[in-house]
Amino acid sequence: VSLCCPCAWLASPLPESLRLSSPGKAMLLALSSLATVSSQAAPPIPFEGLPGEFQRVVTQGRPGAAHTAVPGVVLTHTKGNSTLDSSTLLLDFEGSSSKPTRWEVDEASVPAWISVFPTSGVVPMGVDEGPLFTVGTSSMGVAERTEPYAAAVNVTLVSDAVGMTTIAVPILLIVAPATTVQHSMWGEARRRTDSIYDCVRPTSPPPPIELAVGAEHDVFFTACDSEGMRVSHMIPSEGLRVANELRHGGLVAQAGPQAFTVLVRDSASGAHDDMAVVYASDGRYKATVLAPLVGAHALLLLLDGALVDTRTIIA
Repeated sequence: VSLCCPCAWLASPLPESLRLSSPGKAMLLALSSLATVSSQAAPPIPFEGLPGEFQRVVTQGRPGAAHTAVPGVVLTHTKGNSTLDSSTLLLDFEGSSSKPTRWEVDEASVPAWISVFPTSGVVPMGVDEGPLFTVGTSSMGVAERTEPYAAAVNVTLVSDAVGMTTIAVPILLIVAPATTVQHSMWGEARRRTDSIYDCVRPTSPPPPIELAVGAEHDVFFTACDSEGMRVSHMIPSEGLRVANELRHGGLVAQAGPQAFTVLVRDSASGAHDDMAVVYASDGRYKATVLAPLVGAHALLLLLDGALVDTRTIIA
C-alpha cells in the first residue's frame, strides 16, 4: 500500500477561515473538511468513518485534558517560554479491539516544524482506545507567517481484523510570537531566507541622522521575536491572541505588547515630542521624525513604555 497525502489542499492557499485574522474556533471547524483517509485502492472515506472496528482517530492535548473528536491537530507556537504545544492522537474502537493493531508513521511525511514520537507501535487487543503518537512543535527556528503551516502526517494501521489502512492526518501550526524589547530595533532586518529575516543590531552606533530644523524624515524600525526573527504582524497581535485562546481555552482579551512609541528628546533640555508611527508591512514600521530645535536630540523607540533602541539626531 502506498502512503497517500491530501496534496490538493496543501498546494493551494488556505481558506479564509484558517487565516490568523479569523477566530480560532473557525480554524478548528475547518479541519474537518481537510482530513482524508485511504484504504488500499478504495476512494477516500471520512476521517471518522474508518473501516471495521476502527471508529475514529481523536486528539488529546496536555496530560489530563479531555480529548476531542476534531479530525486533525492544531498546534500553537508563541515562543518566549519553555512550554511547547503538543497533542496526542488516539485510535478509538467501536467497542474494543479484537486484535492487536500495528501502526507506523511515514517519517518522510513529517515536516521539520513538528516532532512526532514515537513513530511506530502496537495498540493491544481488548482496549476501547489506544494511544498512537504525540505531535509537538519544534522549539527553535520557525518564523512567524500570516497563514498557519500545513502538512499531513501519513500513518498506516495494520490489523488482522481490519487489514491495512492508511490515514493522512492534517496538521496545522500557528506560529504567533510576541514582539520583544530585547531584539526589536531601528533599521531593517537582515534576510536569511525567503521567509526568515534576522534582527541584527549594529556592533557600533550608527551615524547621526542629520536634519534641518522642522524638516520631516522617515526612519524605519523592525519588530522582532524572542529568537531575534522579524515578526509578520502589527501589534497588538491578533495571531497571538488566537494562539493563546486555542492553547488556554476561553476568550483572551489581549495578548502581548500593545503599542510602539517614538519620541524625539532634546539633549539639552530633556523636553520630548511624540513622532508619528505607521505600520509598513511584515513587522516593519515607519516613523516620521523631525527636530524642533537646533542641536542634538535622542530618537527613542519604546515598546509599551520600555526602551527598545536609540539613535541620534543632529539639527
